[in-house]
Amino acid sequence: MNQIIKIAAGVIMVAVGIMVVKDNPTAGVFSFVAAVFAFIPPFKKRSE
Repeated sequence: MNQIIKIAAGVIMVAVGIMVVKDNPTAGVFSFVAAVFAFIPPFKKRSE
């Protein structure tokens, strides 16, 4: 359940990032990177 919430949050962050990129590319890239970091931890825990 917690992972579903993280994925949903990541999708929202990416969508917001795409909207922000149109106005401010730097902020859009930052939010995209933040979304990527939100996705990484669950996959690392699963692989270990």
